[in-house]
Amino acid sequence: MQGKYALPRRRKKKGAAIALTVVLVLLALVCAGLLMLFHDPNEGRFDKVKADGSLAQKVLAASFAGGETSFSAEEANGFLAYAVQRYNKDRPAEKQLHALAVAGVSGQNADVYVRAPVRGKYFGVLLNVTPGFDAAKSRLVFRVNSARVGSLPAPAGPVVSEIGKRLPQGFSAEGDTISCAAPGVTASAAGLTGTVKVTGLQLRQGRFAVSSRAELKAA
Repeated sequence: MQGKYALPRRRKKKGAAIALTVVLVLLALVCAGLLMLFHDPNEGRFDKVKADGSLAQKVLAASFAGGETSFSAEEANGFLAYAVQRYNKDRPAEKQLHALAVAGVSGQNADVYVRAPVRGKYFGVLLNVTPGFDAAKSRLVFRVNSARVGSLPAPAGPVVSEIGKRLPQGFSAEGDTISCAAPGVTASAAGLTGTVKVTGLQLRQGRFAVSSRAELKAA
């Protein structure tokens, strides 16, 4: 009789050991995921980028001479640092961006890095995007191909949706795409009105190529 009841006790012990192992594995995975989530390999990488708003002037000048200008990721980062300064100007410290930069370029795609606050904590987000232009809607579009939060791969859709809640006026997010109205400027002087509009954006040979058009009309 003693041997008859020994087997169930061994099975219970084995089942408890398996359950404990599963729990430990799950805890290890959760801890690893959290470490990857908060580990930002790009943190501080762009802190020394000098803000430079002259890129807009370069595009403006090109509008009257050929209609296209190109610039490197480094030039883009100077302008993005300038844009971040303007974005942060009237915002409390806990809602300010810490970084917005092009982290790399490959073919027609660019890695765009953002370090931004989410519910009181800062996260580094790396988006692989394909920039383009929607001529029908006159909007710059950035299709998000993949995303990482910290060192953790994340589905592009939910990340874009979360970013969409924090985009400045004029920007929108839908599905896997972020877009904004094509930048433009209008000025009047001496009875004339001049308008400059961006009409194209793409990556070509490792550089951003921006097309723009200038028009002059009698006021």
